[in-house]
Amino acid sequence: MAALAALVDGGPGSPSVDGALGIDETGPAWAVAAIATGATGSALAIEAGKRLGQEEPSGAGRFPREGAPTPRAPARPADP
Repeated sequence: MAALAALVDGGPGSPSVDGALGIDETGPAWAVAAIATGATGSALAIEAGKRLGQEEPSGAGRFPREGAPTPRAPARPADP
């Protein structure tokens, strides 16, 4: 995050696409906006991950829970 803030605050430099196009939006306000945008995106990604994790019903995982009864296969009918 600090590297991003330093890059935004100091500007892109001449060997960059922004420099070639003449875009020169730099300064502390842009640095704060970049940090806020990154923090917001990170918080939204974490929240989305938490919500997706809650959709799985308990006990429906790939492996049985410790102490939970193990389902048994149905009995085979006796040969006639």
